[in-house]
Amino acid sequence: MDRKKRDSRLRKLCCKWALLGIGLILIFPSAHAGNNRHIERKILKLLELAEEYADTSGREALSYADSALLLSQTIDAPELTMAALKYLTMANLHIGDYDRCIDVSDQLLKMSRTYRHDTYKTYAFIGLGQANIMQDRFPVAKQNLDSAYTLASGAKDDFALSSVYNGLGIYHMNADANYYRAIYYLLQGIEAAERSANERLHSLLLCNLSVVYYSKKDVAGLSYALECYRRGHDLNQSYLIFIGASTTAYCLFLQKKYDEALRFLQEAELLMIEKKYLNQANVYVLFGHIDFERGYLDKAKAYYQKALNESDQTQTSNILDAYLGLGKVALRTKHYDQALAFLQKGIDIASVNKDNTQTRRDLYYALSQYYQETGAYSDALEAFKLFFREHDNIFHQDREYHLSELMMKFEAEKTKNLLKEQDILLLKKERKLQILYIAIFIILVAGILLYLSNRRRNKRYMEIVRRNFYQAEQEKALKKTSPSSGISPQSAENIHPEKYVTSALSEEKSAELYAKLHQLMTDDKLYKDNMLTKDKLAEKLNTNRSYLSQVINHHTGLSYNHYINRLRIEEALRIISDPEDDTPLKAIAVDTGFNTLGTFYSAFQSIVGMPPSAYRTKMRELFYKNNHKD
Repeated sequence: MDRKKRDSRLRKLCCKWALLGIGLILIFPSAHAGNNRHIERKILKLLELAEEYADTSGREALSYADSALLLSQTIDAPELTMAALKYLTMANLHIGDYDRCIDVSDQLLKMSRTYRHDTYKTYAFIGLGQANIMQDRFPVAKQNLDSAYTLASGAKDDFALSSVYNGLGIYHMNADANYYRAIYYLLQGIEAAERSANERLHSLLLCNLSVVYYSKKDVAGLSYALECYRRGHDLNQSYLIFIGASTTAYCLFLQKKYDEALRFLQEAELLMIEKKYLNQANVYVLFGHIDFERGYLDKAKAYYQKALNESDQTQTSNILDAYLGLGKVALRTKHYDQALAFLQKGIDIASVNKDNTQTRRDLYYALSQYYQETGAYSDALEAFKLFFREHDNIFHQDREYHLSELMMKFEAEKTKNLLKEQDILLLKKERKLQILYIAIFIILVAGILLYLSNRRRNKRYMEIVRRNFYQAEQEKALKKTSPSSGISPQSAENIHPEKYVTSALSEEKSAELYAKLHQLMTDDKLYKDNMLTKDKLAEKLNTNRSYLSQVINHHTGLSYNHYINRLRIEEALRIISDPEDDTPLKAIAVDTGFNTLGTFYSAFQSIVGMPPSAYRTKMRELFYKNNHKD
């Protein structure tokens, strides 16, 4: 009996458990589905928050998108996973984490291909394109941007198109310095951003347009940077304020308004530190540029070094600018070994990445200055040729690509008013700049040739002075035994007695007449008489003009005028050769018998081989060197 009761209770218990199990089996799918819907709602909420904070705080947007991605991977919801990856792509671009951007863009591209979703594929290409540009991987960046353009234009997606045009503009500015094409794409992007009502991207495009003008050394870009900065404050978007302030600072630096530039740059630095924005080297390089121009070389050097410390999260162009800045500081402080090391390091990096045309050009120019300052003029010319080749490559690219068509289409009210006049004069300015560089090249070559010519001339002058100096010393020693007028009779081989073979003047009479002439010139110094003529001198010697000319030519080989001028110049040489004699040259000219200073200069140059002023300077240099040795 007891056994029957136990069996009955066991059967009832088993039935209850069976019914409970069946109930759980029926209930579980609906509970599981309800949980999935709850997760999906949570993911959508996180994505909404990511979109909301995308414009104001990239890091918060990134945090929400990361959470959405993690949740989406717990359920089978590929659409939500791709949406989260899209927001992560844009957020990482926003904060400048380009390595992470490339990683999530690759994931998005793979999923969009698997699920054949062209919209997400477009944003994957945009992320890969823009992030690779910022990592200086230009060929792969261009390939991805072209793919994004094909998809976005086919779908007439203006939001995506504005991002693509932005990327293409940045590409042409950085990869090949084709500023006209960069302007074209950026203005196309502004039109697309206006159509899609994307104020944030519209502002970024204006700022990038300003950067292109800065790269061209054109101050017209300031208005666009200020507009981005103003919109950042109006929209309360810190990143727009940061990028607007830093770009405005660069434009003001170009105008040499350093105090104003620093005010904007310091605001940008505070935001950069507070919001932990990457690519901080861009800000520190500008601090270095400003301090360099203001003469604070130690501070400039510190900022350039700080920029290099941020090299893991910056563009190659900023690294090159930092090395260029360090090289220029070293040149300014005459630390030539350091200058060469910094400049060569920059050139080596630029040579590996061959797309940084503009900065490589500037490095070559600084290198030519280094060689010029260190006296390596042939190397200076070679470096300047490399600089000029890089500049020529920039100038001769397709400058007018769609520019005229673009100016007709571009209707953005503020942008159109600001660009119109500048773009009309754009080619003229570029041509003037090219002519300027050609002129600099010619001046540099002429300067080097002039330097070499001056060097040879100074060497020749010093030889003349040294010869006269030692000759004067010998004459002083000989004067005690055999006084002389300074002009000795010609050597036998230079006398041509046949010239006066028919003359009635005998050799004896000629010698006697020359002795009298010699005495008049030595003792009475008649040559100092500025009214002395051949007739007057012949009268004093009781002879005639012809005999006087014959005697002078026979014994000195000189004509009358040359003989008198030579005596006058030798007297002037004795005065000028005295380092303690400060008699003005004009007074010396009058005292030695010349009527005008010009005649004195001409005779001195002809007889001595250099101007009297240069002779006095060189003679004093030689006197100082000899005394210094003693």
